[in-house]
Amino acid sequence: MIPVEISINRKFNIGNYQTIDVTVKASLNYGEDAVKALHELEKIIMDYWEGRAASLTAKQVGRETK
Repeated sequence: MIPVEISINRKFNIGNYQTIDVTVKASLNYGEDAVKALHELEKIIMDYWEGRAASLTAKQVGRETK
């Protein structure tokens, strides 16, 4: 079996009983290591989430100081 497409999904809690699902999909090139590619997709999601979480925290801190 040769995987040709991979995806990874993460669910993040955004508070107040709400969540957000982030999914990234990719097509594999011939001979590309699927496990290594999954790690790269997870890094994309985590980089996105860390930037989003920092932005949300900054907004919340701004509200508290007003």
